[in-house]
Amino acid sequence: MPGRTAPSTVPSTLTALSLRPLALAISLALGAGIAHGADSTPADGAGDDAPVMQTITVTGSSDANAYTARKSTSASKFDLSLRETPQAVSVVTRAQMDDFRLDNASKVLALTTGVTVEAVETDRSYYTARGYDITNFQFDGVGIPFVFGNVMGDLDTALFERVDIVRGANGLISSTGNPSATVNFMRKRPTPGLAASAGVTLGSWNTRRLDADVSTPLSDDGMVAARFVVAHQEGDSHLDRYSPRKDVAYAIVEAKLTPDTSLAVGHSYQNSLARGGMWGALPIAYTDGTPTNYPISTSTSANWSRWGILNNSTFA
Repeated sequence: MPGRTAPSTVPSTLTALSLRPLALAISLALGAGIAHGADSTPADGAGDDAPVMQTITVTGSSDANAYTARKSTSASKFDLSLRETPQAVSVVTRAQMDDFRLDNASKVLALTTGVTVEAVETDRSYYTARGYDITNFQFDGVGIPFVFGNVMGDLDTALFERVDIVRGANGLISSTGNPSATVNFMRKRPTPGLAASAGVTLGSWNTRRLDADVSTPLSDDGMVAARFVVAHQEGDSHLDRYSPRKDVAYAIVEAKLTPDTSLAVGHSYQNSLARGGMWGALPIAYTDGTPTNYPISTSTSANWSRWGILNNSTFA
């Protein structure tokens, strides 16, 4: 009819074109799924069987030779992981002590984060953390009477399996909380089977050390076992006339009374004898302010001077 035009078909054409990419994507996805299903169907007609997942085996190393510990009871008496413990805890394991030859407490604490070791002269040391003297020391979680920061002698680490250092006030397990730290020495316990080790160390200034460690079952079922540790060390020093020596012995017998109850009885012995030990420090300047410039080997001790420290501890 004159004056009238045919209806436009452009909008319907654009709508069809806009739907084609979506339809194409759906078709490709369905086609890929069908193709994957066809490829995974066995050729022998066993497609009705449930698929079998591949077996994955995860193997981990033992904690026996590790430098870290998974859990610790030194902060709260609960066997919590270090992450769950609400205090900063550092653990020095037996493997680390053996590898770095940390044969006394001063060497262990000197390697501990946040702890400072101050040697007064030859046989006295101060341990500090967070600006305060460390006065809380424990053996297997049991405190010992020690109220001064001045530690005398050389505490050997041959009888310890690990050392836990809890930094900060620890009133839950140390009676009165001290803002410095609490050092917990964990003694060695008998192992399930027969085990033995020995070591010989030669160091500077004619230092010689011999130690041995034996653990053995005492019953056929292994419910009663014992462990014995001995160590001997002697040598000289860069100081004139100073020669320290020490002897260490440790024995423990442990019996499994029930699956949840055990009884342990043990004794530790350490005899330290320092010949030519010093008391007090040397001045760094004369009265007129002139530096003394003493040789590094200078000592005010006499040949006949001795300082002996004997420690005996029986526990159950």
